[in-house]
Amino acid sequence: MFLWGPETKQLLTAKEESELIVKIQISMKLQEVKHQLQIQFAHEPTSVEWAEAAGITSRELKSQLLSGKSSREKLINANLRMVVHIAKQYQGRGLNLQDLLQEGSMGLMKSVEKFKPQAGCRFPTYAYWWIRQSVRKAIFQHSRTIRLPENVYALLSKVKDAKKECIQQGNRYPTKEDIASCAGMSVERLQNLLSNVRTPLSMQQSVWSDQDTTFQEITADNAIEAPELSVSKQLMRRHIRGLLNVLSPKERKIIRLRFGIGDGKPKSLSEIGTVFGLSKERVRQLETRALYKLKQNLNKHGLDAYSDLLF
Repeated sequence: MFLWGPETKQLLTAKEESELIVKIQISMKLQEVKHQLQIQFAHEPTSVEWAEAAGITSRELKSQLLSGKSSREKLINANLRMVVHIAKQYQGRGLNLQDLLQEGSMGLMKSVEKFKPQAGCRFPTYAYWWIRQSVRKAIFQHSRTIRLPENVYALLSKVKDAKKECIQQGNRYPTKEDIASCAGMSVERLQNLLSNVRTPLSMQQSVWSDQDTTFQEITADNAIEAPELSVSKQLMRRHIRGLLNVLSPKERKIIRLRFGIGDGKPKSLSEIGTVFGLSKERVRQLETRALYKLKQNLNKHGLDAYSDLLF
């Protein structure tokens, strides 16, 4: 449907192309005059003011604007087949054909505005670069959730061409070594490139095409503990509190401060010494004695059952 109209099948001669471009240039100059008048008057100029500023009559102004518009459309339609040709070359790189055609058409329209007859070449030659550049830029910006540097896309293109060349030479299933050799890079570099350009998978995507189950529904959340693990930790905390009762009040407080039991903020020996008015060495001795008492009572309180949680 993109090339449905008969106007897209009519190729232009150099003379026809030149005539269209002249009319387009005249229309663009008139638009520049209008823009200057808008800046000067701070409002939209009337057709009479516009025509006087351009040195023509209102009828000639309207005629030249219509002629420029129709010439622009004719020039664009005559080169749409080139847009299709370029867009097909970039299929399979993250954007569907419809998007590639749209971006290529925008590049073609831009080339009409930028082309100057003094360029010394035919318009299609000039427009080819703008179309290809627009398509490539769209692929760089929109083909992936995470944008990649332009040089990475160039390497990917090189790898694709190398794989295609291997297949054309009769190797239907080329290995990484074959592709790397053909692309002129090491196997390690190829592996790193393919690993870095992997496309992220949406968690909302369906696992099976005929069902509504998504990856989010079947993927475990590592941030949430399993119920049995959560219960085991609660029991272990309760047993530890009971184990601390074998210590003296001072030793119990030193152990709680040293390991951050309660507030989750472990303190140094110097900080604990400041709390009790003791030296750092004395606090270390009390800590060592308290830990020895706890080790002696581990089996008695059944804490060896939680060894899987601790180690």
